[in-house]
Amino acid sequence: MTALGCNTLVTANGTWQFHRANWIVWRGVLALLLCSVPPCLYTSGLQLTEKTYFISLAIALLIAAVAMLIRQPQTEQLTVSPLRWWMYPISFIIGAVSGVTGIGGGIYLAPFLYLSRWGSPKQIAGASSVFILINSLAGISMQVATNGWLLEWSMLWLFIAVLAGGFIGARWSSARFTHRIVRWITVVVIIFAAIRMLWKYL
Repeated sequence: MTALGCNTLVTANGTWQFHRANWIVWRGVLALLLCSVPPCLYTSGLQLTEKTYFISLAIALLIAAVAMLIRQPQTEQLTVSPLRWWMYPISFIIGAVSGVTGIGGGIYLAPFLYLSRWGSPKQIAGASSVFILINSLAGISMQVATNGWLLEWSMLWLFIAVLAGGFIGARWSSARFTHRIVRWITVVVIIFAAIRMLWKYL
């Protein structure tokens, strides 16, 4: 619930920043969401032990990072390519995984968009923001329906810090950083988070 709440705050602002900068291709993103939200709703209600959750999340993140390193995006690409047919079943699987791991799924979606050369890194970052936002809201709704509202007021400062950091990150990545920097920051953050989880829970 905490992870989903943080995701929602960050990506709501990120979605707005990328939208203002005209980096979001809404038609493609909404098509993928139609495939991802139903399985996300279902798996958000599953209960995992803390160790199983973090190990599963770390492995999924490492796979995502490796996929992003396999193929270089077209950084000067101004228009997006049509979605490959296999992106729809992939989106369904990502929705299921995001419901289990609680991080919205955009971090899993981005590598596959890179692999298919769908668009530039900033277009992919914008698509990922929308994807995380909607799937996180779906996960929160299922968590509330299943377990009630679990967030406490003591988490308020965490959410304020996350919102401030997310605002700065979204502003820089949508308007100031180059496509290459956006891509490499994403890869480094994913790998760091995954290794840290594995170090703690294995």
